[in-house]
Amino acid sequence: MSKLNYAFIVLLIIIFPINIFASSELVLDSSDNSALNALPEVGGRFMDVQTFAYRVAAVNNWSLIISSSVTESTREIKGKSIREVLNNYFNDSEFSWCLSNKCLYIASKKDLSDFFEVLPILKKKLPQGKSGVFSGNFTYIELSLLCRFLKSISGVNILPVDDLLHSNIMMRAQNMEWKHLVAAIVCLNRYQLNITDYSVLIGPPPIY
Repeated sequence: MSKLNYAFIVLLIIIFPINIFASSELVLDSSDNSALNALPEVGGRFMDVQTFAYRVAAVNNWSLIISSSVTESTREIKGKSIREVLNNYFNDSEFSWCLSNKCLYIASKKDLSDFFEVLPILKKKLPQGKSGVFSGNFTYIELSLLCRFLKSISGVNILPVDDLLHSNIMMRAQNMEWKHLVAAIVCLNRYQLNITDYSVLIGPPPIY
């Protein structure tokens, strides 16, 4: 069963494609709208989107997960609200953003779309483990260290392959369910999963 898990997830994405990004934003929880309409007080006029997103998340006490593929350059912050600034960062770009349940996600439009499609299925396929949430503020954290934290919370042996031991993840977690966090990191970075009843092995993206 473990060898088929990732292929099964990819097959679901192919069979049930969705397009949730007709615009450059997605807000899945209306309660987040007021925060998005606030002035972006981040203490600077020029910065890259990673720095902007991290400061905005800290001010609003949001979680934040940014794909390692996001490489937007430093630019002037333009907009009268957080929403406008984020949309301006990603105009005419393959990347986009989503705010859902007080977590800000930034990745390619396709990866975000695929993530929300397979999230419920992937969470069911992960080992049951112990219930628990994770909190931590990191500009960058090595994937191997994050996996150790999640293992201590879940009781599940979560580990990356050797090639990913020193891969860095930019994230900020505020009481995130461990299964949700694993799913987000895997999907938004296109990692592969090998799942058994008691373990989760995270592998590098497939080579096409």
